[in-house]
Amino acid sequence: MIGKKGIGLASAMIFGVMGLWAIPVFASDPPPDDAPASVSVRVYLTEGTVPVSDPNAAEWDSVASSEFNLAPQVHWPDRIQDATVKSVKVRGLHDEQTIAILVEYQDPTQDPADAAALEFMVGDQMAHFAHGQEMLQVEGGPVNIWYWKNEEGKATDMSAKGFKTLRLQEQQDVSATGIWQDGVWKVVFSRPLQTGDENDIQIDPGKWTSVA
Repeated sequence: MIGKKGIGLASAMIFGVMGLWAIPVFASDPPPDDAPASVSVRVYLTEGTVPVSDPNAAEWDSVASSEFNLAPQVHWPDRIQDATVKSVKVRGLHDEQTIAILVEYQDPTQDPADAAALEFMVGDQMAHFAHGQEMLQVEGGPVNIWYWKNEEGKATDMSAKGFKTLRLQEQQDVSATGIWQDGVWKVVFSRPLQTGDENDIQIDPGKWTSVA
């Protein structure tokens, strides 16, 4: 949930009384007793500059992170039996105009194919993950995907409504910067809260926003 003034309050993933709500992709259920089990991300309102292109900015140290356990993709063909990334940490900042989301995860090596993404539900149809694919007890629907890949070194703004429907948007509103250091990737995604593009998630302070 996004707050409107001051530090964001917890809500299950994004915004002050601004904070943001996230649904992790293939989160383990239930997690081990000693494992982190976040169900929300707080996106804090800052009176300073939002660090839109610096994953190591000091501003990130001033806000709490949420950690999500990850599990392998075992629902569809080309199943993955072991998750190389066990969890991700997420932090958020905004200034009522721009949002920045920092994603951190452990990776012992830096490879061109390393990538990270955020997937947002667009509209009212429940589409939690998997490109908005219809699933058991999930009707599916349009999603907005912010994608970053190390090889390209930039973000791509995409849309989908189920498998094999992924496409680039004509209007590219998302930026991203990634840094690998000491076995950890830090990737910061940023975008205006409102873009005017019907294919995008429009982020409103004080409202729930589902994201994977």
